[in-house]
Amino acid sequence: MTQQKKTDRLFQPFPGPADPAYTSEQIYVGRFETGLQQWPERQHPHRHAFFEVFWFREGGIKLFHDFASYEIGPQTLVFVSPGQIHTWVVSQDISGIVICFFEEAVALRIGQGNLRRDFPFFSTYKGPPLLQMTSRAQHLDFLSEAALDAFYQPGEKREELVTAYLTAALIEALRAYKASPSHRSVSAAAQLTRDFHLLAEEHYLDRKQVQDYANMLGVTANHLVQSVREITGTTPGHLLRDRLILEAKRLLIHTEDTIAEIAHVLSFSDPSVFGRWFKAQQGDSPGQFRASFHL
Repeated sequence: MTQQKKTDRLFQPFPGPADPAYTSEQIYVGRFETGLQQWPERQHPHRHAFFEVFWFREGGIKLFHDFASYEIGPQTLVFVSPGQIHTWVVSQDISGIVICFFEEAVALRIGQGNLRRDFPFFSTYKGPPLLQMTSRAQHLDFLSEAALDAFYQPGEKREELVTAYLTAALIEALRAYKASPSHRSVSAAAQLTRDFHLLAEEHYLDRKQVQDYANMLGVTANHLVQSVREITGTTPGHLLRDRLILEAKRLLIHTEDTIAEIAHVLSFSDPSVFGRWFKAQQGDSPGQFRASFHL
């Protein structure tokens, strides 16, 4: 078995079509509680190559999202981006709708074609991946049910109609996100920091120097460091290390890959180099860290 296949074991496939006549591989809509019955493996840690938006209208649920956990109540939107490891602890009375989609299904219809840029709640560094939407719950009930109905009803332009309802829901979420006191104004430093995070998410495995990101962003390294420190309280180099550590932890805990295979995936020249680096960051060797989660 190759390294790539072993690592990909964490990835769950895109859900099947609503019916044999509908072969879209870009977007899927379903009831959350029904999906858990169809795909019980999704109550175990997993990740996807696509985006997910969940609308929970009733009940309670606990989300484990990488190495954080969130208690989620009713009338809440939850966002999961590609690559994020997550799982659920579900109550009996949960009721919700999930929309799964690839970026190209919606990104070019609105904004600049980059979902993480256009909708910051999909970014991995912006805090809890959820929005309480009590004041707009009735409208989101309508949009989610309309998307579900459109997905299961045959007819022309079905995918376009589903995408239109999804787009409306994302715009509702964006308005709520920007209306919160902490996001009403975005400084130049905050915008640069967000752009850095977007690039880091894409290039953290092959670009590990702050100067590389400064060049891509068209600023000096000093300006990038000052801006990121102003917004986050830490440096771009530290954030790059944090992102690499996160991926290392994901692979150590959720795969059976050897330390050597993980070192290769993370672009380290030698397993011993990876081991020393990991221990310097975490205080434990990769093997010790893995063992602590398997006790």
